[in-house]
Amino acid sequence: MKQRLTTFPPPELKKYSFLETYTFLYSVYTDLLLSQLWEELKIHQLPSNRSIIQGISPQNHKTFYVYPCSLEESISIKKICELYNEVWNILGEDKQTLLLGIVSPDSTIVYYKINNGLIKPRKNDED
Repeated sequence: MKQRLTTFPPPELKKYSFLETYTFLYSVYTDLLLSQLWEELKIHQLPSNRSIIQGISPQNHKTFYVYPCSLEESISIKKICELYNEVWNILGEDKQTLLLGIVSPDSTIVYYKINNGLIKPRKNDED
């Protein structure tokens, strides 16, 4: 079901404006909704006072989870492991893939797919 925009930013996004990382959340959410055309976007609050965006990609109709962050933010393997534990404990799902939505100072957003554990290499045209 497609979301209809009646106001922008949507009320679901506005209620997270108190977060220190709201700028990144806002940028990634807006990009996923308006540019990438993702559907059924939901924001989940994490215990670390960060958020994760859940949505369905129009390319393959799969649900993905996106962690908005800054290009200037240091993300270690330890932090990724902690993030996986937080996300899957809250959502109660055992997903292997998470996307980092990295916002640069010029507002460019890139998405990196990270996996929990080692994953066999794949061809570029596969999911």
